[in-house]
Amino acid sequence: MLFKERIQELRKKNDLTQEQLANKLNITPQSISKWENGLSTPDLEMLLNIANTFNVSCDYLLGNETIVNVENKDVSKLLLRIEVNEVDGDNVKINLPLGIIKTLIDTNALKFKNEDLLSKIDFNVIFTMIEQGVIGKLLEVNDKDGSNIAIYVS
Repeated sequence: MLFKERIQELRKKNDLTQEQLANKLNITPQSISKWENGLSTPDLEMLLNIANTFNVSCDYLLGNETIVNVENKDVSKLLLRIEVNEVDGDNVKINLPLGIIKTLIDTNALKFKNEDLLSKIDFNVIFTMIEQGVIGKLLEVNDKDGSNIAIYVS
């Protein structure tokens, strides 16, 4: 099931109009309409707000039918995998333990070029998602030039 179907299903299941849901999320009803029609998708922070509003995981909102509980895993042993595929053919794959990535981010030791897609990602939101039990594919970003970034936790 796609995000547009999930958001509509959850809204209707909770007897909310698009306007009522928009008010709960402090956004416009047009945003809800665009999501439900597949014309746009929320950013990571809003995705987290939606998940909290409906008491579901971000993973569920994004269409993953399988619920995975991080409490059954040793979080210190989880890996953060980042895959960057540039349109010019450059490909980078990073697999590091979450603890190392978190330390690099907390100490500002992990830097990206200003124009880099990675510089636009709020890793604190990603860590919040992980703390709430979301694992698997957390994010995929495509820029207008065709470059792609995907972030996974496993």
